[in-house]
Amino acid sequence: MNILIVEDDRLQATNLKILLSRHIKGTISTIHSGSQVAQACKENEIDLMFCDINLPGVNGVDLLSTLPEENRPKGVVVLSAMNQDVVDITYSMCLSAGYYFARGLAKPISSEQLQQVLTDFDKQTKQTKTGYINEPLSKDDIERAFTNGWFVNHYQPQYKVSTNELIGVEALVRCQHPDRGLLSPASFLSVLNQENQQDRLFWVVLENALKDMTLLKGDLQLSINMNQKSLKVPMSERFFELCNVYQFAPEYITLELTEDEVYDSGVTSLANLANLRLKGVGLAIDDFGTGYSSLSQLAVLPFTELKIDQQFIGNALLNFKSQQLTISSLQLAKSLGLRSVAEGVEDEDTLAYLRQIGVDLYQGYVASKPVPIEELKALLQ
Repeated sequence: MNILIVEDDRLQATNLKILLSRHIKGTISTIHSGSQVAQACKENEIDLMFCDINLPGVNGVDLLSTLPEENRPKGVVVLSAMNQDVVDITYSMCLSAGYYFARGLAKPISSEQLQQVLTDFDKQTKQTKTGYINEPLSKDDIERAFTNGWFVNHYQPQYKVSTNELIGVEALVRCQHPDRGLLSPASFLSVLNQENQQDRLFWVVLENALKDMTLLKGDLQLSINMNQKSLKVPMSERFFELCNVYQFAPEYITLELTEDEVYDSGVTSLANLANLRLKGVGLAIDDFGTGYSSLSQLAVLPFTELKIDQQFIGNALLNFKSQQLTISSLQLAKSLGLRSVAEGVEDEDTLAYLRQIGVDLYQGYVASKPVPIEELKALLQ
């Protein structure tokens, strides 16, 4: 691993270098001015850069926001002795700027925090080496994917926090391209949305999931992401007909909607949701807290489940605000009688914390990555 430390305080830079050397094998370089970073990244491919915010001349914020994309490190860890607010907003800026990996840490940094960051970076690096290629598909490729059945489901297992029992799965669409291999949604969702094909994809994912569920033993819960476009036309009758064809009970299905997806609900959308709930179909508000209408949606729509977004879960042990937002979301779910699901659980310490505060279900790489149906069968056995 090739690490670059950008820190004007030479003593702190040396201390961080010593600490890093205890955790990794590789090259660790230090520079003390933001103006030198672009050249350093150009001369050497940097895996992970630890960057102080309060640098002389070009400060860390300006540096990270203007660093040319071709010279960026794979990942960046924002450091500061200033208020946590400054670290958080700079970290968010890095994510918005498109950095492959970003974290924010307030000084002083503990060995445990550093180990967690390095573990997260290693996991994310490994996940991108699974064959998923994110170059966007063309419009013609999207049409061929529908026509030739290239869209397939992988399944993210969901477990009870209290017992680690596998009780359900979330269907996640992939594209099995004949030449490029297995492609993640980043390769096709933007083009698919531009072509207004979201509803068409929903029905493909649903039918593929119902087919796959017939291959499994036991009564797994099934969660499926749904787009607002699918709700804007009458659809509940077609939904129940598919359930009947594959002999899958509607009450075992939960449809997931993000906050912005339900924000403009009209008469037809609400009628569809009411009909679905009449037959026991669950309704989850996904990525809770990341949109702009959380509380108003909970007051109006018949949600049964609240999914706490992974950006809160991932930082719950290191970031006070993320921890409080996680707790508040959980308390809200409990008070409204909703099932709570933690997304993106990556390590045992976070899982132990979720067990301590009483979250119902969790999903994430700590237990399993999204898997094809064959691997899901093996997990159940």
